[in-house]
Amino acid sequence: MSTKYIYGGIIVGLVIAGVAIFFTTSREAQELKSLAAQFPNWVQVSGTLAPFDVRFPKEPKYVSQDLPVPNSNIILKQEVYSLDDEGSRYTVGAVVYPSDISGDVGDNLHDALEGMVKSIPGAVLVKEERQSTNTGTPYVEFSIKENEMLYKGRLRMMPRTLLQIIMESSEKSFNHDVYSYFVAAFTTH
Repeated sequence: MSTKYIYGGIIVGLVIAGVAIFFTTSREAQELKSLAAQFPNWVQVSGTLAPFDVRFPKEPKYVSQDLPVPNSNIILKQEVYSLDDEGSRYTVGAVVYPSDISGDVGDNLHDALEGMVKSIPGAVLVKEERQSTNTGTPYVEFSIKENEMLYKGRLRMMPRTLLQIIMESSEKSFNHDVYSYFVAAFTTH
C-alpha cells in the first residue's frame, strides 16, 4: 500500500474526528444555552480553594475545613457549597490534596463513589458511568438511591483535587432539566 494512501487515510480520519468533536461541543453549548434561558436568575459561584465555577438557584452556604488524614501528618483542605431549595439539595464540594493524586483516575473516581455510597445508610448505587468532557477530562456520572431519595451527580478529578457536584431530591419530584443545567453549568479553569 502506498504511503500516500496511508497519510491520506490518517488526514481523513483526523478531519472526521475534528468535525465530530466540533458538532458535539456545539450541541453541548447549544443545550447549555437553551437550559440557561430557562434559569436566568441562577447565581454564579467560584471556588475559593479549587478552580471551578458553578451556578445555583440562589446563593449557597459555604463551609471550608481542614481534614486530617488518620495515622499521618497529611491534611486535606475541603470546601463545600450547599443549598436547600424547593425540596432539592444542591451541593458542590472540592477536596484539595497536598500533592497530585496517584493511580488511575477512573479507579480513584470509582473508589470515591464507593465511599459516598457507604456514607449514606441504606443507599444503593444505581448507575456509575465513566465519561469524559469535550476536552477529554474523565468523570463519573452517578445515581444513588436511598429509600425515596435520589442523588445524581458527577465526580471529577483534577491534579490534587477531587470535585463533587450532586443534586438530591425525592425520586418522584426530581427535576431532570434542573439537574442537567446544574451539572452542565459546572466548569473548571
